[in-house]
Amino acid sequence: MKILKLNAVFLLAFLSILFLVSCEKESIQPDQVADATEIEFDITEQLGEIEWFEEGNSSESARTRGGKLSIRYRTLSKALKCTGLDEAVAAGGLTIYGPTDAAFRKLGLNSKNICSTFSRDELTAILLYHVAGERTRYPVPGCVETLNGAPAHVTSKKRGFFPRYYINNARIFGKFVGGINDFFIINEVIIPPANNIVEIAQGAPDFSILVDAVLAADPSIASILTDEDATYTVFAPDNDAFIELLGVLGVGSLEELVSAVGISGLSTVLAYHVVDGCIFSNDLEDGLRATTLQGEEIEVDLTNLSLIDKTSDSKGLGPLLDIRASNGVIHQIDGVLLPQEVIDLLN
Repeated sequence: MKILKLNAVFLLAFLSILFLVSCEKESIQPDQVADATEIEFDITEQLGEIEWFEEGNSSESARTRGGKLSIRYRTLSKALKCTGLDEAVAAGGLTIYGPTDAAFRKLGLNSKNICSTFSRDELTAILLYHVAGERTRYPVPGCVETLNGAPAHVTSKKRGFFPRYYINNARIFGKFVGGINDFFIINEVIIPPANNIVEIAQGAPDFSILVDAVLAADPSIASILTDEDATYTVFAPDNDAFIELLGVLGVGSLEELVSAVGISGLSTVLAYHVVDGCIFSNDLEDGLRATTLQGEEIEVDLTNLSLIDKTSDSKGLGPLLDIRASNGVIHQIDGVLLPQEVIDLLN
């Protein structure tokens, strides 16, 4: 499935978080590691030989001398050392998406200023967004559950006989083979999203009725969608979807809808739009049945780029897909999904 571009609101939101990241979802606590920053740490000592993913990748300022890589990782090495994450990396068994020195320079960062530009917690949160807890031989398009807690998104684009791989906005050029970690070479620093699902929806005018519905529902719905210790996929009806539903039901407002189905019924409808875990658009498969938090299933129809609920009607996916949040991913849909439980209530 082609990945559709986000609008400027979301792009600006992602770019603005360099100094706003938090470490609430850390899987590794840096304060538990001794602060021995005077000892040098060089991650390249753990790396093996390069395996490029396509021909011509040497354009990424990479040369080999005697079979050894001359790409520099001084900035990443220093960042790992001053956060205390070098010991976790040295233990092995991880997948690391490693920004080169050139990637850090795009943000004005280098080995001399990386540890003073951010607090230890801020830098830890950024670094953990580049790490997954299990080894991955090759990039697998779809969701990457990072140790930061926020999901990252791997995509591929076919170019001739060779696919090009990306994680978020960063190109994955190749990997080091034979090291204690699976270490991929990337040309951008990827920044974790700062806002959770509800906060992103609150910043998007197209989702204002959805936000009102979440606030009018049982408080547990808002708690779920703001939970930073969980990961959810939300199929988010836009304003036109809610307006269409109100017309079909013959009610004039969200308040009248609540009167018709009750707070419990509204909460049931909203829970039917949430799936536990991270599902990006290229994770979707035709005929896939996903169990929602409400308990009933929705079905994926990739032929028509839509979802099928218990009314058997199709609700179109898009145009906004793959909106990354700190606790999951959001996909816009053009209809409100209805579970059988609510259909029975309305009849």
